Amino acid sequence: MHVCDFTLISDLDVLKDMFTMKLRIIRLWTLEDYYNKDEIFSIQLILMDEQGNKIQGHVPNTYIYKFRNVLKEGEAYFIKNPNLAKMDEGKFQLTDQMQRLTFNRETTVTPCLHFFGSVVGFAFIDYHPIIVSIVPQNISLDVIGLVVAIGKIDARNEDRKRHKMRLQIQDVKGSQLDVNLWGDYCYTLSDYIQKNPNILQIVIILQFAKINIGNMLIHIMMYQSSSSIVTLMR
Repeated sequence: MHVCDFTLISDLDVLKDMFTMKLRIIRLWTLEDYYNKDEIFSIQLILMDEQGNKIQGHVPNTYIYKFRNVLKEGEAYFIKNPNLAKMDEGKFQLTDQMQRLTFNRETTVTPCLHFFGSVVGFAFIDYHPIIVSIVPQNISLDVIGLVVAIGKIDARNEDRKRHKMRLQIQDVKGSQLDVNLWGDYCYTLSDYIQKNPNILQIVIILQFAKINIGNMLIHIMMYQSSSSIVTLMR
């Protein structure tokens, strides 16, 4: 397929019904059914094109059977004829696109072996705009920093998802941010530390994180299952 046949995220048009995109899945997670925890309600995606632009994707319950064993995080695909739907304004956004792709009966997905964009899609921002509160709170962000302080897991709540770990990270300029890790995220970091007792420094990457302001303090937190955490040993 010729490169001109692909629609880039920046060129999406709600009036165009038939189009093909060349995208990599950089994040994939499932939402469970509210009434039956053993059932998947939907598959949620964050997709990126070769220009590095990102957009959310959604596979509704009706079509999970069609795409569940096809879509893999980290892989690139040709995605033909998804629906383009507007996102709800005012709600927290994982990308800067106010639209999302919905996979339907007419959508086809085939592997793409030659994707020339980024693999992970990190888009780190400086700490200063966060600290002085000029970064919008309704959109996710990526940060990287050296862990300079770390607390114990607060597991008083019976719900594991409400277990919390607090830490501080520092950038190369010496600025620091407070971070709250919730649920499995705090256990991921705790297990990493226990399995690597001789590490001297830990650099942590938080992707698709959320700014939270409470009690006049600014915290960075992971947003449900959409966020990802990467730890680097030094």
